[in-house]
Amino acid sequence: ALTLAGILLLGFLLRIYKLAAPSLWHDELMTYARLQGSLGDTIHTLFVSPFPPFYYIFMKAWTTIFGFSEFSLRFPSVLFSTLTIYYVFLLTKKITNNQTTALIASFLLAIFTFAINYAQEAKMYAMLWCFAVASWYYFLEYMKRPSTKNTWYYTLTTLALVYTLYLGWLFLLTQLICFFLYPQKKPIRQFKRSLLIIVLAYLPWAYWALSNIISKSGI
Repeated sequence: ALTLAGILLLGFLLRIYKLAAPSLWHDELMTYARLQGSLGDTIHTLFVSPFPPFYYIFMKAWTTIFGFSEFSLRFPSVLFSTLTIYYVFLLTKKITNNQTTALIASFLLAIFTFAINYAQEAKMYAMLWCFAVASWYYFLEYMKRPSTKNTWYYTLTTLALVYTLYLGWLFLLTQLICFFLYPQKKPIRQFKRSLLIIVLAYLPWAYWALSNIISKSGI
């Protein structure tokens, strides 16, 4: 526990180091621009953009409390990236059943320059990584112990994943493939229920996204 706590602290400190030093660059300024006005204005701008709304809804609530400084806009990415380190530990331990291997994996992510760079951007990528790893962890938990708790953890993290970026659907697709390849007894009924909840909850946004594609509006 102390070793993991040290790794998490190291990852956090590396991500927060000089967080506010560079000025906002183009993509971060787009995030800033989308957060101006009311929550309704923010969501409306996303109707003609390539991004689902969850990150921007979260950031709208965040900036309402903490403001629009470089540090404030980037800090949620630091938090999600640090949380990803923890979920990598859990996921690796679940897969390998070896705590030492899990600690090594989490340490490597903690010092991984690529991950640190994206943890210091006011964009949704750190959030995407966090929900992707969490979704996979709860997917495996769900396969082995299909309890009501694990069912909801998997459903909610996966729904947050697909509402963060469209790439999230590729993670769900690979989980579907693994589900049918999984050699042990499968919780088919519960899994179908989770998929149904995810699809139904996504339909409102899918309607707007498809409407924009058909009308060739937005990006």
